Amino acid sequence: MNKQQTMIVGKVIKELRKKMLLSQEDLADFSQRDRNTISDLERDQYKPSFDTIIRVATVLEMKPSKFVSKIEELEENEEYLNELLREIEEIKIINKKKKRPQ
Repeated sequence: MNKQQTMIVGKVIKELRKKMLLSQEDLADFSQRDRNTISDLERDQYKPSFDTIIRVATVLEMKPSKFVSKIEELEENEEYLNELLREIEEIKIINKKKKRPQ
């Protein structure tokens, strides 16, 4: 895996939050999260739990699946996802070879 070892989530949260004219404090209050947590999420210092994804998406007035799609569509995440797929395919090939009878 190259330099980016994880998905970028914060950019999407911040963009959508600002579109709705919400402050970090607003998003934190409505999603029942701490404002520092929202700040950390937006700076990609912390990765959201599944529950946080659902709560944030709901506050941002979208289905969690649409929210995750927006994260997937982020250009910076495309390379990460492609690299991850390649790594998984390599692991599958290696495991398949190991399972073959000699």
